[in-house]
Amino acid sequence: MAINFNNYMQERGRKYKDQLDRTSNEYAGLHTAFKKFLKVEKEAEQTRLELAGLWEKASNLEAEKPLATAFKNLAQTIRESEEVHSESETRLREVVQEAFRVFPLHIRQQKRSLSRRTKSPVESEVPEPDLESSISGFQNKHQNDMRFSILHLVNSLMYYHSNSLQKLSEVFQEVQNIESN
Repeated sequence: MAINFNNYMQERGRKYKDQLDRTSNEYAGLHTAFKKFLKVEKEAEQTRLELAGLWEKASNLEAEKPLATAFKNLAQTIRESEEVHSESETRLREVVQEAFRVFPLHIRQQKRSLSRRTKSPVESEVPEPDLESSISGFQNKHQNDMRFSILHLVNSLMYYHSNSLQKLSEVFQEVQNIESN
């Protein structure tokens, strides 16, 4: 009975390790894609700041005061939005990207722990709850970590976009109020 139970536990451990391998590969891919996303966001931020500089230059060349003011306000709005974007990006790097980077390391640790349990058979007939609680604990921790990371990602993006929309709406109203001759 103990041999069958140990074989069962070893087979179950192998299946769980295979699942962990697949999960680790998926999260490694997610981490790589997220790094690319942040790189593209940084490049887009630089482009928007260059655009703000061009609006600023155009405002200095504009003869009509209302248009010059609108150009300056647009440039300022872009800069302020990019400050918020930069803050959001920093939080995304520190929280979300770090979670994606660290998760495969947690999986390796879980696999090592699982290997130790399945390779050294325990004489008792009740080692299953220990393995089950370990798996369950790991899954709960992972779920909470990913939940927190996704909430942080969504919150950062909402904050940036809502801030940008608010500031751009103000500039839009200002431009609409310019009287045409």
